[in-house]
This record gives sequence, C-alpha cells and structure tokens, in this order.
Amino acid sequence: MYRSNTDKYQYLSEFEEYVKEKLEKEQAIILIDPNDVAFSKIAQLAKIGGATLPSGLKVPEGDWKVVNRYLIKNYDDGEPN
Repeated sequence: MYRSNTDKYQYLSEFEEYVKEKLEKEQAIILIDPNDVAFSKIAQLAKIGGATLPSGLKVPEGDWKVVNRYLIKNYDDGEPN
C-alpha cells in the first residue's frame, strides 16, 4: 500500500512518462523557483487552480494539483473516484 497518492508514481518510470505526456499537452508546469518548490513540499495534492504561488506565478484556472515538484492539470492518481 502506498503512503499517499504521490508515492505510487514517485519512484516509477511511469510517473516520468506521465509527466512528460502532460508537459507536451501543456497540462503540467515544472516548479523551479525555490519558494515554489518549498511550497510544493507542504502542499502535495492541493487543488490550486487560479492561485498565485509564492514566486508570483499565477496558476491557470481549472483542476490543477501539486504533485511532487509539478503542477498537473486533471491529475490522475490511478484510484477510483
């Protein structure tokens, strides 16, 4: 059993492929600002569509979640709804 929804992808190559696909579709954002990365560590799986990050980056409206050091639109955690 995974400790959280992010654990299942964190160490798997499938997560890298999943993120790569989302990036190509412009449905993922890589957090690079140190303040945003620090925020992401405490905000895992938080819905943040329309929010402003500590760096001042405005997150687009919609179903965006913090997953690892990414913002992912319509994140599929692999669990049934």
